[in-house]
Amino acid sequence: MTTSNVSASENSEAQNNEGFKRAQSLKESGNEQFKSGQFEAALKLYDDCIAELTKQSKDSTVDCKEVTDLRLSCLKNSAACGLKLSKWDKAVDCASKALEIDPHDSKALFRRCQAFEKLEMWKDAFADVRLLVRLESRDPAVHELARRVNAKVTEINDQQHTTSQLVNDMLTAIETHPSTPQDKINKACSNLAILANESGGSSILLENENLNRLVAFLDKREEQLNKMVSEMWAVLSILCKSEILAMKMLNVIKVERIRKAIGSQIEAISDSCVRFCQSFLDSLLNIDPDNDRSQFQYKGDKEKFKSLCLDLNDLLVDPKISAVGRDNCIKLLLRNFLRRGGCGLMLLLMKNAIVSRLLKLVAEDGPFSVTVNTPLHVSMFLHKFFEDLQSDGERNTFREYIEAYVKPLVEPEASVEQKSKGMKCLIALLQGPREVGTEMIGILNGVDVMLELARSDDVDRQKIALECIIQASVKASVGTTLLQGGVDVLQELFKSSDKEVRAKALVGLCKTGSAGGSDKSSKVLDNESMCGLAEECRHLMQSEDNFLVKCGVDGIAFLSLDADVKEDLVGDDDALNGLYKVAKLADQTILYSVANILVNLTNAFDKPERNPELEKLAQFAKYHIPQQHPYDEEDYVKARVNKLVTTGGIEAMINAHKSESDSTKESFSRVFFAITKEVEHRGKVVQQGGVKCLLELSKSGTKQGQLFAAHALARIGISLNPDQAFPGQRIYEMIRPMVKLLHMDCSALQNFEALLALTNITHASPSVVDRLIKDKHVEKIEQYMYEEHDMLRRASVECVVNMVHHSSEMRDKFCRGDNERVKLFTLYCGEWEDNPQLASAAAGGLAILSECSKEACDKIMAVSSAITILQEMLVNEEGELVRRGVHIINNIVHHASVDMCEKVVADSEILEILMALSLAPKELHSSNIPQVCEEALLKLKQLGLIQPASQ
Repeated sequence: MTTSNVSASENSEAQNNEGFKRAQSLKESGNEQFKSGQFEAALKLYDDCIAELTKQSKDSTVDCKEVTDLRLSCLKNSAACGLKLSKWDKAVDCASKALEIDPHDSKALFRRCQAFEKLEMWKDAFADVRLLVRLESRDPAVHELARRVNAKVTEINDQQHTTSQLVNDMLTAIETHPSTPQDKINKACSNLAILANESGGSSILLENENLNRLVAFLDKREEQLNKMVSEMWAVLSILCKSEILAMKMLNVIKVERIRKAIGSQIEAISDSCVRFCQSFLDSLLNIDPDNDRSQFQYKGDKEKFKSLCLDLNDLLVDPKISAVGRDNCIKLLLRNFLRRGGCGLMLLLMKNAIVSRLLKLVAEDGPFSVTVNTPLHVSMFLHKFFEDLQSDGERNTFREYIEAYVKPLVEPEASVEQKSKGMKCLIALLQGPREVGTEMIGILNGVDVMLELARSDDVDRQKIALECIIQASVKASVGTTLLQGGVDVLQELFKSSDKEVRAKALVGLCKTGSAGGSDKSSKVLDNESMCGLAEECRHLMQSEDNFLVKCGVDGIAFLSLDADVKEDLVGDDDALNGLYKVAKLADQTILYSVANILVNLTNAFDKPERNPELEKLAQFAKYHIPQQHPYDEEDYVKARVNKLVTTGGIEAMINAHKSESDSTKESFSRVFFAITKEVEHRGKVVQQGGVKCLLELSKSGTKQGQLFAAHALARIGISLNPDQAFPGQRIYEMIRPMVKLLHMDCSALQNFEALLALTNITHASPSVVDRLIKDKHVEKIEQYMYEEHDMLRRASVECVVNMVHHSSEMRDKFCRGDNERVKLFTLYCGEWEDNPQLASAAAGGLAILSECSKEACDKIMAVSSAITILQEMLVNEEGELVRRGVHIINNIVHHASVDMCEKVVADSEILEILMALSLAPKELHSSNIPQVCEEALLKLKQLGLIQPASQ
């Protein structure tokens, strides 16, 4: 049986049917794409061929056997593509359909068995491989597959009895509530989660009886079992490892049970059920949950997502579900149903009134319970939704839906209550798709409505108007215009007797006054006015009322680009404590302002590079040049960072990754990056839980934000013991962010510090090396061994040497086959004068390789300058390089051929140097150099290449 090539086209009589000919042509094109390694394109062509054949099977003029044979061939080829693309579910599906046509087709069986193996579905793999061995008893590839599957099944069977008994005991402990103590139930739940992560345990839990027992726990309603119910949803989410398993679980759990759990009044249950839904959708999308979703585009069948998509859309306006459940529905829709990062059903959502439903939530236009974060979730969804639309037609349709809902609310004859709802919608749009919000204000006379509400006597309406004014005046030019026009409304409301209205008006004045940015010479307000507003904000930040504190934070966020304001803020401990207090609240609406303040205090924003020559030219041409404030110089910035670290700033940021805003996440990543610049702060980031936050920030948000978070992690990995900084599984989570920094688009500093961190991690944990090899990241590290930059080469070689030390697979990679890695290391050993650290690292690698492999010794000696390089190492003034050189010579003498050894003795002064080193006083060497030299000399004597002086 041939296992590596696509099935050959079946010989058949020529058909006159044009559709059949098209199908044949599609298959042949797919074969060509497969042979050239274009597996995605090949899979698409095979799928098109199968679709065409489905049409032809209804045509009685076409020989059914011809259609069947061609479909069978394409299905097997599609399964091969699925294996090449790591789309294991696709491979199983196509191979299974092929086996429905011919149950004894060995290629289809082989490919399905391979896919089952990757999915760790060992029972199914074992069943396939048993039949396969009978069909292809002489095929070595089949026997190798059978060996692997049988070994795994045997291993699982050995554990099966014990694990099965454990699972039964834990399920029984939970079922016998209330006689079982609560702590034992909690422990049983935790143990089930651990077993679900293991292949043996997961297979037992997925057995029909056990799965039904797990699902039965989801219906428990006793208050003391709420935690257990949420834990069961978590266990089920872990078991969702593939599309096949996900669909099996859905058939048992049922959609109605999921709807009820999402809408649960118990937040923990709703959140846990959403995690299950996310795992379920990830399995259907065939996407790694840890990967960056921003570039992912789903190309499969969308039909299987439509039912869940419409269910979630309906839940948005279901009065029975909880406020938290409603927010969770928005999150699921945002993450999984747009084009980027999801299955691309946004147009279906738009046709099913999602825009008006979301605006109803913001306007509170119906019997819907909402949280304080719901408007933010809606704004974020509308922003991402609008960004995801691909044509002017789609965007215009989106605008029409917005206008159709908002226009009746803000018309002159509308009631004041309706106008308040309309303003809430405009606020959500200005915080989300700002372009659309600004257009709606112009089209619908939004400014008049704002002023009408601001001048009303109702405090709530005044606050809505103020919020809309604040959100509308976003640009510096707008702020300037408002200030020059008097800002009558803001000033009038600032005198209000209601403290909340006064606080909101202060935020508006602060936003107006921030128009000049960080440019000292371009301020709209003078320093006295600016500091006066900032003082009012700091006073609010010291309040016990969280609303007032939030207003103070919002206001000072607009002013904190001003260096005087920064210095005053860090000097006010009570105001800083207020900032930290609101940062820890569940209210996500404040996180953006908190992030802005911290970015400005640490000067973590992008700053243009200064060019003195261009500045002189600009002065000559009388152009304005931004001026840096003295308080923004490095010493002041460093002092502010120190103050944040010592007063609790890190602890205030540990929930930063929970923000729904990508720009907010990026801001927090920048702050962490600024803090970790100083080595002494890195330990405090670890102590206060910053590593977990950084790992999450490195997975989501903007690309730039992910890189800042990854770079901060790299700095921690360089300075601290990896076992303490990244305990347990966290050390494996470090791999992805470090690999992100190894992209060629990243800066040399990012590359260098990522390599240093990986060097530390691979030294601390050999299993990390196995993960790097398994995930095919080694090449990304090795590419820097060939860089011109000395420090990058050195860091790469050091990391690779650690991997060579811990992994036999890495050693084989160097020694086996036709590659020049050993030659490169040998040449690097000769660069002591220019790059001593590189030479030392390369020598260490050669010492390890030459000890383990004769091939490595031969490759060293094959380098034309090897003898000269080795001789220079032995006479080097650095003892460590001498020690490594002596070990390399000793290994060559013991492993290489006699001819090679004779070359070492005859063509250089290495023999004399070895003799001298062997006679040197041992106290002069901190290492075992004399003993190793004696071993080498003794071996040369045994080979007959040297004799004692007396002979």
